[in-house]
Amino acid sequence: MGSFAVFSISGYDVDESKNHLNTWYFKKSDRTLGRMAENSDDVIEVHKLDEAEFADGELLHYFYKTTAKVMKTRVELQGMTMAQLRKEFNESIASYLASLEDWEHEQNGDYRAHIPLLKSATFEVWLEGLKAIVDGNLKQDYWSQERTKHESLVVEWMLNSTPYIPDESGPFLGCFPCKSPEAFIRAVLEVVGDDDVCLLDATDLVHGGWTDAFDDLVEFSQPHTNIFAVFTTALDELNGILALADGNPSLTRLLYANAITAMESYLSDTIKKNVLNRPPLLRRFVESNQQLREKKITTADVFRTVDGMKATVATLIEQTLFHDLTKTIALYRDVLAVEFPREHLGALQQAITIRHDIVHRNGRDSAGKLVELTIGDLTNLVGIISLLIEAVDAEVKDGLIDDDDE
Repeated sequence: MGSFAVFSISGYDVDESKNHLNTWYFKKSDRTLGRMAENSDDVIEVHKLDEAEFADGELLHYFYKTTAKVMKTRVELQGMTMAQLRKEFNESIASYLASLEDWEHEQNGDYRAHIPLLKSATFEVWLEGLKAIVDGNLKQDYWSQERTKHESLVVEWMLNSTPYIPDESGPFLGCFPCKSPEAFIRAVLEVVGDDDVCLLDATDLVHGGWTDAFDDLVEFSQPHTNIFAVFTTALDELNGILALADGNPSLTRLLYANAITAMESYLSDTIKKNVLNRPPLLRRFVESNQQLREKKITTADVFRTVDGMKATVATLIEQTLFHDLTKTIALYRDVLAVEFPREHLGALQQAITIRHDIVHRNGRDSAGKLVELTIGDLTNLVGIISLLIEAVDAEVKDGLIDDDDE
């Protein structure tokens, strides 16, 4: 069956896409999360994800939403002005009339009665007919063998399939005479109010796994990022076995090093996810990385270099030592515009030195002395790391939504 995204204007469906997301003239800033109002097609926007707001089995809905006035401006800026719509309309009417002359009326039904209508009805009359269709949410019945009747001959024409319409002239939903879906959308925008809602419902596609266009918005609507949840789970597991380390120096040292590893994993996974999935941040990484800035390439290698840039950056991130606080702080500042809180950085740097002794010197410092740690030392380190990553994550989350469209 597949999954669909539906584009509607003032509640009237104007387009749909199957198994892919066609965003038309919507922007990333138009995205919203919501719920469907009970017994209504209205969208109740959700700005903070709270499971308590949702009834059992109720799904989160994913939309792009703006006003007809805004959408009309965007469509016109892309070249579909009223003058262009009128041009397509006139070309379509002429095409219909030419096709009627060649149609075998006796064999396929007598459509010559349409000729006076196509010749006499003005552009404005057709727009009035389209308004009646949109206001009444009237649709063509493609399966019916009987013609739909209406007091307006123009409306009746649009609600019934007409076999003499050439392939290059539609028909589009509502059969308004035009040659492109962009023109049909512009026509519908002309007959609705400026404040009427333009909605692209991508819920089916998201739940069907066909698009991740809302991933950053979902994270933005949560208290923390998804990677932060992985980090806190690691610390919870560590805290769960703290009691076992009491009186066990080897296990205490192991858990001490593991706490810093959890911090490193968060910092590595966060920078990688954001840089590799957001083109503006990929560019910031490339432009700020000393190795890449110094690398010389020939003109012949430009496209090969660009094509392989994500793989190159992924490798560089993998090679980064995220317990090197000086480099990590600079990386987060230059790429994600995130500033680390300065409080406790001295204590954390000292803990990282101890971690180095545990991992690389079998628990002894450079003088050969065994590192002595208590449960209190371990608990204090976990608290410092938690405060640091929570502050960093808050800044990362605030930067999840790009202002511009990619």
